[in-house]
Amino acid sequence: MSSPSLIIRRVVVEGNLSMNQQFTSGLNVVQAIPTNGDPQSTNSCGKTGLVELIKHGCGVKQISKEWHFQSIGQQVQTLWLELEANGKLLTIERSMQSLSAVLLVREGPYFRGIKNTPSDRVSVDNMSSLLLNALSIPNVSVKMDKGDLTPLSFPLLMRSFILHQNDSFGAILDKVIPEKRKTDIIGFLGGITSIRRFEIEEELSRIQLDFKNLNDYFEYVKRFLRENGVPSLGEAQIQVSEAEQHLNLAREKQIGIQRNIRENIDFNEYKRDIGRIEELRSKILSLQEEISYSEQAFTFLQRDYERLEEMLASLLSDKKKVQRIYTSNVLLSGIDFDICPRCMSSINNEMRQRELYARCSLCNRPLTVTSDKVPIATPRTEDIDFQIEEVQLILGNISREKDEKLVSIRELNLLKVDISQALNEEARVYVSPSLDILLAQTYEVATYESELARTRQLFSQAAALDEIKKRVDDIKHKQDMLEEQLKEAKKPNRERLERLRQIYESILRAVEFPGFRYCSIDTRTFMPEINGNSYSSEGAALKGLAIVCYHLALLELARKEQIYFPLTLIIDSPAVGDMNEVSYANLLHYLVSLQFEGERNEEINWQIILTTRDIVEEMEPYVKLRLSHAPNMMLLRQAD
Repeated sequence: MSSPSLIIRRVVVEGNLSMNQQFTSGLNVVQAIPTNGDPQSTNSCGKTGLVELIKHGCGVKQISKEWHFQSIGQQVQTLWLELEANGKLLTIERSMQSLSAVLLVREGPYFRGIKNTPSDRVSVDNMSSLLLNALSIPNVSVKMDKGDLTPLSFPLLMRSFILHQNDSFGAILDKVIPEKRKTDIIGFLGGITSIRRFEIEEELSRIQLDFKNLNDYFEYVKRFLRENGVPSLGEAQIQVSEAEQHLNLAREKQIGIQRNIRENIDFNEYKRDIGRIEELRSKILSLQEEISYSEQAFTFLQRDYERLEEMLASLLSDKKKVQRIYTSNVLLSGIDFDICPRCMSSINNEMRQRELYARCSLCNRPLTVTSDKVPIATPRTEDIDFQIEEVQLILGNISREKDEKLVSIRELNLLKVDISQALNEEARVYVSPSLDILLAQTYEVATYESELARTRQLFSQAAALDEIKKRVDDIKHKQDMLEEQLKEAKKPNRERLERLRQIYESILRAVEFPGFRYCSIDTRTFMPEINGNSYSSEGAALKGLAIVCYHLALLELARKEQIYFPLTLIIDSPAVGDMNEVSYANLLHYLVSLQFEGERNEEINWQIILTTRDIVEEMEPYVKLRLSHAPNMMLLRQAD
């Protein structure tokens, strides 16, 4: 088994503006032709647009105001992307107007009339899994600090083999946040990090979330039991033992009194009345226990009612805050500046055009977050209203239960008073001191029985809390073990890292990287270093060259070894930062040498799509498309 093979076979756009371009394995060049010898005239003629179309077909989520083709959105309708994934042809259909619409996927090549054939409907979110599965790349995720998982989706991994002009040449995997995510991507695709690492991360995420939820529950229960006077497990055990001892002594004394009565009194004479007294006493004890349980249940309901009232007040406060945020968003988003609020200069059309490329019209910086953008984490008022309704419903239920408990307690107390009066009347007929002593001792036994029942209930609650604590400790132990395993699994494959370094060095020498002596790859970040310094310190021109060479090294590693990096590389205008002509020509010569080597060995199972302004002579046969600002040479042209 070799590394995943991904070949872009055809890109088709339908609409008033259209295109139909085929690509092959090996080197594919898209050249931008200057107009009147002006190099700047090659800008905006479609080089980056081609890359955007490929990304769009691969399921990248689009934002309307940042959509590359927003200005001509009504003139383009449908994109067709034909690609080959591990030898299997797929044709993907996606709307260029409704950016959130589902994609239609069909097996086989593109042909006229394919729109009328059966297809599978795939959402934008599910395209990642479809393409990863087609390329036999595992669906993996990395754990965040709080335990939730972030998937290494296909659009994210695609940043490593589709080098977009605006997103790739500022740094390796530029704009990928956080910084450690770059290491995760390179480690996974390059086979530098064991796949076991990601399996452990998913298991650890589940364990960490379980631990947090159970530990929070344990702390809540412990606080609740302490507030209600429940002792620790050891203290509860001592209380149960003492209550059992007192009860046993009281019962022994009661038996002794009963024996004396039988020996000195004619039992038959009092048999009927004694049975009646015992019956009444038993009813009183039963009622007392039932009242005790009802009062305890009422106390718990009262505490829940107070806690929910606090939660309701908090939700109402949150709702007001969210309403203020959305009101601020409406007010701020309606502001349209005609002049700069600082220097009072007019904002011209050229400045407004910057925002079409996700840059601020005033400062020309990339737009990431604006003042009128509602934070992602801001809840919706509908969700808060739903929670408020739910809390109010629960409050109503608890209030009804409290009222029912109060009525029940009053009724039980009244019944207890009536039975107590009856017991007193029955007891008045006895003048025997022995019987009085027996009744007193019986009451004492009942008191100790009630105390034992209470201590056993406290013991059961303390035991339940201790059991939760054991489960928390077990989960924490598992978490600690997995974290130790994760540390081991995160250690890089140094042999593969060294092979990547050797390939990278050979490429830098092949392109005659200026002043090159040696290179290395940081074992923590997997970022390259040239002559002992970070690649990013080489200056704008050489940094772009170093970045392209690093991605070429990953492609070469995928050709030689089985890793998850696809055998494809799309490079969008790499001559950034005024790369000198000699370095750029050497890079182009190297790309052609890869093609020549593949043709000699009759083994071209890879693909490179290069958009460029300049080419070298031997690259001429591999130019698939030429672009310029002439109407019939733009990427998208008027349909026939």
